[in-house]
Amino acid sequence: MSSKSPPPPPNNQQNSNKNMNIHDMAPPFYSPYPHGLLKIPPIQEFSGYLYKQGEQRKNWKKRWMILRGNQLSYYASPEDTEPKGQFNLEFYDCNMVDYNKFKKKMCFELAHPDKRTYYMFAEHVEEHTKWLSCLTNATLALHWGGTHLHEMNAESKNNDYDGKKLLLPHEISSQAALEIDALAHLPKLRDAPNYQTRALLRKKMLLCSIHLPFRSSRAVQPSEATMAQYDDNAMNDYNDQKELKRQTLLELVDFCDNIRNGFNDASIICDVLNMIACNIFRALPPMDANVDEEDEEDHFMEPAWPHLSVVYELLLRIVQSNEIDLALKKKYIDTRFIVRILELFDSHDYREREALKTITHRIYGKLTNRRALIRRSISNVFFTFVYETESHNGIAELLEILGSIINGFAVPVKNDHVKLLERALIPLHSSKGIRPFHPVLSYCMSQYVNKEQRFAVAVVEGILKCWPQGNSEKEMLFLNELEEIIEVLSPATFAQIEAKLYKQIARCISGEHFQVAERALHMWGNEILNQITIDDESHRRKILPIVFNDLARTSEDGSGHWQQSVRDGAVFVLQRYEQIDPSFYAECNQRYEKIKDELIKKSNAHK
Repeated sequence: MSSKSPPPPPNNQQNSNKNMNIHDMAPPFYSPYPHGLLKIPPIQEFSGYLYKQGEQRKNWKKRWMILRGNQLSYYASPEDTEPKGQFNLEFYDCNMVDYNKFKKKMCFELAHPDKRTYYMFAEHVEEHTKWLSCLTNATLALHWGGTHLHEMNAESKNNDYDGKKLLLPHEISSQAALEIDALAHLPKLRDAPNYQTRALLRKKMLLCSIHLPFRSSRAVQPSEATMAQYDDNAMNDYNDQKELKRQTLLELVDFCDNIRNGFNDASIICDVLNMIACNIFRALPPMDANVDEEDEEDHFMEPAWPHLSVVYELLLRIVQSNEIDLALKKKYIDTRFIVRILELFDSHDYREREALKTITHRIYGKLTNRRALIRRSISNVFFTFVYETESHNGIAELLEILGSIINGFAVPVKNDHVKLLERALIPLHSSKGIRPFHPVLSYCMSQYVNKEQRFAVAVVEGILKCWPQGNSEKEMLFLNELEEIIEVLSPATFAQIEAKLYKQIARCISGEHFQVAERALHMWGNEILNQITIDDESHRRKILPIVFNDLARTSEDGSGHWQQSVRDGAVFVLQRYEQIDPSFYAECNQRYEKIKDELIKKSNAHK
């Protein structure tokens, strides 16, 4: 294989990467997870007496053992401050020892391929089981994303580039597949002995955090000249390893569902959230420039969805589980985790957005300490969409979440919620691509108005301020939304907005687009509104002068609107007013005729 290695990072980057923990920073080249999202598990501490075999005389002595993390120390007595010895348990194997070897019933060994093997036994069954579980778990090194990535990250941080070639992506994938093959040799969680369950669970989570390459159906096949530079493994799909990982993920979901208190432990929750973070927090693929933006959702399907769907299901089970201590979920589903969850709403795959919507709903309901953060983060997404990018795939789903949140607001509505309406929701009406999310946005506006009618003034004025010029589709959306809002208003609240509102409706009636004019005239087909706009004298005498001239001009034969249905609609509205209040109608008609005569005189004088 002939290909050039990527150049090493600049010196200033190399120096800044020294002495940094893998949990604190994402490695420079091979990071499968975002910066700073992996959680450091609580340090496991356990102590008690064990009998340990000496290295030289092979006699058995009772020692006070203290396990901290993966460091095991042994003392002559609990009062001693200096240990007799200590060693790191990483890469040791903890196994039961056959009774015939030492004639000890509860004996086990800590074996390492290159170091001394330690033999120990406990006096009681309970102590024996607990020690085996803790020691077995402590032997696992937390290399999230795979041991191969951990080793390459360590090399990159230590500036160890001399004589070494950085691996290409397909070579990294090949090593990842080799590690995932280890899942085939691990027993099922249901079949494992109790003392191995915790370590086995962690081992499977570590292996499930490893990424495998998924190729989109729209990916361009490399040319023969390009493929000639790589080995035969470059285009391997690793389907066997993918299925093996998927089955293991399903096993974790089953374990969460059916094993009582299976995940109700700080270190387990930390591990499973790290595994979830490694899988779902990723760079989203860019939009295909060759696909129409409106049809993008129909075309794109996330290639890794067979794995992601199970990971999302596991996260949902953890969030809504009543067996997991609520304090643990509040601690480990933290600010960074939730912010990154909300960032994933920009995914092009609608299935992923639906899964995220359900999970966010559950987080908002269960973790009350994260509610303000969720509302604030959603507002930030809207700010970026309205004022910067005008490009986001998940606005509709985020608005659905907000709709249910608004429905639960207490009355009177708090100032923070009022700011959410004024600064984030109302400005969304100015978006050019409002059509996909307008129904949900309209629902949110109605929810605010139903809570307190005082919000109707701000909502209606905001819509009128964002009224489009020459966009008939958007005008019809706004007319639908306005009708839904004003039909629930009291006459007193309606009086505050009726002048501005019906001036805009009058402009729609006299407009050239017949569908917009018909929709504006349809406002008088709503009998709930007619009780205010026609039957109530105070409102009728305020509205009719505003709309009369446009209605009369539109209804005229020959010089009126070009569409017959619009002219008929205008005639119908005028007849309704004439039947209810003939004297005021005649007064308005007289003013209109006077204005019309003046316009004719000016036109003749000009000629």
